[in-house]
Amino acid sequence: MQRCTLRWTLATAAYFTVIAAGLTRDEIRLPASVPLVSTEVATVPLFNAWTIGWNADRALHGFSGYWDAPIFYPADDAFAFSEPQPATLLVAPICWITGSAVAGYKAWLFLSLGLNGFFTALLLRRIGHGLFLQIVGGTAMSLLPIIHQRIDVLQLVPVWGIIWFWSSLFELDKTPNRRTAAELGIAFAMCFALCVHQAMFLSATLPLAVFVFIRRLSDRHFLTASTQTMCLAAMLVLPIVVPIYAAAAANAFSRKEQTVSHQSATPEQLLATPSNSLIHFTQFESPERRRFNAGWFRVIFAILGAIAAVVWGERRRWAAFLLITAFSATLLSLGLNLELFGWKPWQTISEYLPGFGQVRNVFRFVWLIQMSIVLLAIEGLAAVLAICQQRCSKLLLKPALAIFVAIPGVILAAEVWPETAVRGGVPDVARNNGWTQFIRENRSPGRPIVCLPFASGNSIGDFDVTTRWMLYGLKHGAPMLNGYSGFFPKSYFELRNFVNAEFPSPEVFERFAELDVEYVVVSRNYCEPEILLTESAGRLNPVYSDETAAVDIYQLKNAGERPEQQ
Repeated sequence: MQRCTLRWTLATAAYFTVIAAGLTRDEIRLPASVPLVSTEVATVPLFNAWTIGWNADRALHGFSGYWDAPIFYPADDAFAFSEPQPATLLVAPICWITGSAVAGYKAWLFLSLGLNGFFTALLLRRIGHGLFLQIVGGTAMSLLPIIHQRIDVLQLVPVWGIIWFWSSLFELDKTPNRRTAAELGIAFAMCFALCVHQAMFLSATLPLAVFVFIRRLSDRHFLTASTQTMCLAAMLVLPIVVPIYAAAAANAFSRKEQTVSHQSATPEQLLATPSNSLIHFTQFESPERRRFNAGWFRVIFAILGAIAAVVWGERRRWAAFLLITAFSATLLSLGLNLELFGWKPWQTISEYLPGFGQVRNVFRFVWLIQMSIVLLAIEGLAAVLAICQQRCSKLLLKPALAIFVAIPGVILAAEVWPETAVRGGVPDVARNNGWTQFIRENRSPGRPIVCLPFASGNSIGDFDVTTRWMLYGLKHGAPMLNGYSGFFPKSYFELRNFVNAEFPSPEVFERFAELDVEYVVVSRNYCEPEILLTESAGRLNPVYSDETAAVDIYQLKNAGERPEQQ
């Protein structure tokens, strides 16, 4: 039995490694770029690369100062302003070996797509499906349309934590003991370690979905194991979510109703299929970029799977769990666009459930909808397979089995093939080694620097320059006034707007001195040294010029000891 399990694991892992390698081949072929689909600039991918780099860096320091990321100085707990993604520590060795956070980003993308398929195959194996259906389901999950439509938002790519949780949940139902309880608790915590946002959405669908286990409440072993799961999950999850919740409360982070409404799904978007889908119905087409239908072929087979589960009873609770999850996620994805007799459920949820008041992209419940549809579609394909095996037992009818099962399986797996992504350039960190090394070797511990230019506005494209400064910051290690994140402290906008309006007046450098800034790092494309030194009224002392990177470093006069000019 163990040998069979090992053989299955190795073979399945090898298959999904090949799938992931094929999907991420451009990451090797084009190492100086990252894929862009939902945005036109690399801001979000570069920010996620920085997040991966920060996790790897803190691991080398025993996680000292983990939440005090060196951005938005002097704000506290700046790393809690966005997704911490501690699960990316799995690729920390890649960052250490290569010295590149972007390499870690690419490795995480590859690993996530492979594990999405592998854990789906594991789930299907556990609930009794054969290898063919495992491969079909795992491939479909690796190619899940919504993932590839938002592949530049890296924290949304790894759905394997949710799949592992579902798999462990039904394993606990089947065998309630300490091992399955521990696995379920770890799997639930892993969802938060991968993406707190998606883990919250998963949690929002569970109250209704777990009703399928109501008959198990009379089982003492099940209740004991469930209690053990909840205790372990709380121990693992609270260290992640408490600092995030505390930071949100301390800074009064919230979302505007207009923003939340815009980022909620609409029925038209849920019905519209991606432009590269095999099947289209013109009445459900949408001119918008948001097309959230997982594919009509999959939807048809999902309906068939639900009917088959009701009729034949096999895996009925599993199908019911998926149906409830899909239904709950569909309603929740509508967010503020759902109104019942004047009542908007999302308003109540965001008001009373911790963390949901900070949610902006409510449409991301679509991930759970599409995942449920794919898994229900596998149930539909399993029903077709069972019928064909009964009717096509004779040798002459074997080709019919291929026609009615194998071909639909291939279509189900690859109904919506990912579009070729455009590429966004990444910063050449090695080209900036000169000035980052100077900062690293000459900075005073705890004192900040400022890197100019700041973002010129509030659009995602405006912060591209900021995320590049942040990636350089992984090399020099100095706290920065700059920053990009899911949320921003109000003090940052006040400072940025003042600097952008007044630079390079002496008042700007007076403000920097009040913040105890030691060095001012300026891109020469932003301001030439001659202009800067003339306009700053003698407040700056040039200490380093990096001709390769076109970056100049100035020390604020009367702000600490001055290193020797270079």
